Amino acid sequence: MQLPKNKYHLMKYKAGALQFTIAFALLVTMILLSFLLFNQVKGGEIVYLQINQGLSRDIDSSVLIMEESPLLFANKPSEVCLNKDIFIDSVHVAVKDWGFYHCVSFVEKHRQFTKEKSFLFTDDVRRNKLRPSLYLADQYKYLSVGGKTYLGTDTYFPAYGIRKAYLDGIGYYRDSLVQGASHAALPDLPALDERLKNKYEKMMSGISEQDSIIHLESITSDTVNNSFTKKRMIIWCPENSVLENKHFVGHIVLFGTSLKIKNTVTFENCIVLVQTLDIEKKFCSSGQFIVRNVLNAGDSCRFYFPTVLNADGDDSSEGIHLGSGCFLSGDIIQPSNTSLNAEILTLGENTKMIGQVYCNGLVSFQGTLFGSMFCKGFIHRTPRGVFSNYLLNSCIDYNRLPKEFGGVSLTSEKNGKKCLLEVF
Repeated sequence: MQLPKNKYHLMKYKAGALQFTIAFALLVTMILLSFLLFNQVKGGEIVYLQINQGLSRDIDSSVLIMEESPLLFANKPSEVCLNKDIFIDSVHVAVKDWGFYHCVSFVEKHRQFTKEKSFLFTDDVRRNKLRPSLYLADQYKYLSVGGKTYLGTDTYFPAYGIRKAYLDGIGYYRDSLVQGASHAALPDLPALDERLKNKYEKMMSGISEQDSIIHLESITSDTVNNSFTKKRMIIWCPENSVLENKHFVGHIVLFGTSLKIKNTVTFENCIVLVQTLDIEKKFCSSGQFIVRNVLNAGDSCRFYFPTVLNADGDDSSEGIHLGSGCFLSGDIIQPSNTSLNAEILTLGENTKMIGQVYCNGLVSFQGTLFGSMFCKGFIHRTPRGVFSNYLLNSCIDYNRLPKEFGGVSLTSEKNGKKCLLEVF
């Protein structure tokens, strides 16, 4: 039987309205579910962000605790858990040597969240009791100064004292010989901390099969990167190797006998451990350069913070020698010497340095040092001859050492630590 036309259209309208209602309800339901899902995801992101920020704050607080706890660095390696009421959870701390510095890893876990960071630490040298501009061991000779030589406060002189000098038509142009307090020096330099001696041998003996050892010839990439969260990478360099066009970053030690570094090479937080090292002029980088015998660097090299130059050799004809116009921010440590007839440390003309110098021998210096210098004497060379214990147009001033500087404590004082930078 056929329905009347008006009833047929009425049923179609009702069916269409029902479909529209169902579709609209489904659309509203999807919108509500999407809104609820968005809020849940957004809420989870907020919770994650809050916990992550809390873990980061805990690690930052742990860094401050470590800076005030030098005894936690005494055992190598050492591990400790910092359990503080203000922390979300305990922070696991692992300390290991990294050349003259320490690498400290902080790990904190909370539920399924983990936060890990690593930092380089060194000594807070500004807390040292002994903070001289110059400590010149008493070798029973005058210190002669000429030109515009500036010696800052807390300077230690030989018993013979200091005097003005006149050389090649140049006299002394300042009113005062010392800009501050001066003291009597002892015949020997203050004893260097034992942990700083024989660093070359100690590091060489520490290389083992547990390290990741590779040969320089096998490296094909221009950039070599090794995280401090991984085991140490040892790159063995054959004798008379030449490094060029390479960028080394992280937990890396380059070792060998004789090595030449071109100025197309850069380092970040790495260590170079060789017997003899030649660095091409205009080299720019930072790192720890530890040699057994001699380190020669050309003119206009720039060693950025944090840098350590160290030579352990006993031969007075060798040592550390920088060309003219160099810049260095860090420390120079040369603990041993068998003779006082020649300089074992040369800081070329117009060299500028921020940091500390410890040389158990003679130094050739005609530049600027904002920090401390410990030595047994100076040598000044001119075409007319060699002059002993003479400084010309030099500046040595501890007061201008930046407050944020962190270096190597030369004596055995437990003076607190300083976080240098984060490493990856």
